[in-house]
Order: sequence, then structure tokens, then C-alpha cells
Amino acid sequence: MPHARGLLTRIHRSAQVREASGVVRDDEIDPGRIDVRQLALEDAVRDLRILEGERAAEPAADRGLGHLHDLDARDLPEERPRVLMDAEDMKFDQTFDVVWSIESISHYPQKQKFFASAAQCLESGGTLALTDWFKKEQLSEREHKKFIEPIERGMLVELDTMQDYATFVKSNCMRVIYSEILNENCAKTWDLCLDILKNKALWEVAAENGSEFVDFLQAFRAMRAGFASGNFIYGLIIAKRL
Repeated sequence: MPHARGLLTRIHRSAQVREASGVVRDDEIDPGRIDVRQLALEDAVRDLRILEGERAAEPAADRGLGHLHDLDARDLPEERPRVLMDAEDMKFDQTFDVVWSIESISHYPQKQKFFASAAQCLESGGTLALTDWFKKEQLSEREHKKFIEPIERGMLVELDTMQDYATFVKSNCMRVIYSEILNENCAKTWDLCLDILKNKALWEVAAENGSEFVDFLQAFRAMRAGFASGNFIYGLIIAKRL
């Protein structure tokens, strides 16, 4: 079990590094720059971290993207400012070069408000970088019921398409400069989750703590099925403030 959890963490981190790579590559942020102001939104929790004065990325010898681990918030100093705030109504006395969101927005009840708030937090020419869970475009009613509804019920999300997010971006004075489906980068996560579900003690704890916990565990299988069918998407979107 400890080994499985460790591998799970590394798979998620590889997807985050891919997001970091996209920010540096597509927004032309100097990999050696040390004054990039970043606003990082933690997964599902409205916990905003202001990452200021940290190195945006450590350039490789060939100025490639091999050392982007510095963009992982876990590697930053503990004294970085932390703010608990509603992500749909962010208010700061400064603007940022980058607003960074990882697997968070799909949990928000009013996503349009988040995109409007994020745009106001960005400098002109600043970057919004996000990874999130999405549903495939133009799903049939049967596909939606079979593959998406169990995920939404168990993971407490309401899934949109990547095009829906692109529309939110455009309506808030931003434009998408890069997008990518990252299913291949993190599909193994759900294989590992199914292995974890074999632990009977986990189900016993779930049963003791209510139906929502049980739904959450059952959603692991739904997410694995969604990935396998292509109807559930892990996507990357990078946008620029106009």
C-alpha cells in the first residue's frame, strides 16, 4: 500500500510538471526569471497560495524543460503566504503573472465567476494555467449516464467540456493559447486506485461514515471506465490575459 500511494503521487506530479512545461513554453516566461508572481489554487479547497519571488523554473544545461520541479508548490519554502478565500470571488491588492489551478475548478458551483475573478487577478499578458477533469464533447444521453454521472456523484463535481472552459476564458478577456488532453499521463492513477479498493478495511470505514464515502470509493471504478472509454478527460488549458 505505501508503494502504491507513492507511485500515485508521482503520476499526479508528472501531470503537474507537464502543466508547468506548458506555461514556460507557451507563455515565453524566462526559465531563469526569479520574480514571477504566481497564484496557486489547491485542489478542491479554496486555499490560495501566493508564490512570489521564487524561481519560475531551473533551466537545464540546454535550456530545456528538464528541471521544472521548482514549480511544484511542495518544493517552495514554508513561509510562503497562504490565504483562505473563495476562488469565485478573489480579491487582492496586487495582480499576478500566473494564476495556477490544478484539479480544482470542476468542484466550483459557479465556474464563470472563477474565470472572471481569475482574469481580474492577472496582469495584462498574464497567464491562466489549469488542469482539470472534463467530459468528452457531444456525449449521448446514454454515455453521460453511464460514464459521467457516477463520477459527478462520487467526486462531488459537475463536469464541463474543454470547449466550455474555452468559452469562459474568451468571455473574460482572455484567449486560449494551448490545450492538451493528458489522459495518457495519468491513466495509471485509476489502475492503482482499483488496487487500493481491494483493501476490505477501507470499505468498512466507508460504510461507517455514510453513503457519500461509499459513492466516493465507487467513483474510482467509474473514473477508470471513463478514461478507458475516452468519455472522461484530464485536460490542460493555458490562456493569456488580453
